[in-house]
Amino acid sequence: MKILEPPPEPLPKSDKRWDLVWGFGYDSSNDDYKIVVGLVVNMGLLIRSRTRFYVYSLKTCVWKFIEEYDYASASANTVCGILYDGALHWDMTNSQTEEGAIFSFNLSREEFTKTQMLHSVYQHITYSYTLGLMEGSLCLYVGSWTSTEIWVLKSDNNNNSGKQSYWELLPESYVMSSHGRI
Repeated sequence: MKILEPPPEPLPKSDKRWDLVWGFGYDSSNDDYKIVVGLVVNMGLLIRSRTRFYVYSLKTCVWKFIEEYDYASASANTVCGILYDGALHWDMTNSQTEEGAIFSFNLSREEFTKTQMLHSVYQHITYSYTLGLMEGSLCLYVGSWTSTEIWVLKSDNNNNSGKQSYWELLPESYVMSSHGRI
């Protein structure tokens, strides 16, 4: 067993709270396994949180800084990245605007893309959100005290502008509410 070196940026010795998002996946283009770590610093109640992302290549044994964003993990359910279609995905929230987005890190290209979250889903503060996989697609489970919705991220290939993504709500027959309906 090999013990990996920590990311090149040490955790600060201060009273600031650091969180962590992470993921592990296989990069088939480079025949390499990669670890992605996002160090989240919460600056305080009135100052935004930021996440600094690093990637570690098991082939080269080198950490590399990728990018920094004004987003942090949306909940404790989203610290571990979901591996789907060659990328790791996290549900993230902007601490100033409360805008939700799914951040996807392509393991081969080592770059991020951001997919806007459903505004209608994020405006309900009493809901809980969990990013997952269902029937081969990335999905978002949205739950409240009385019901659960499952939103699936679909993609269409558009000849003019490439791949277009959109959210589709699964019919109620896929979901069982707390009232026992199927």
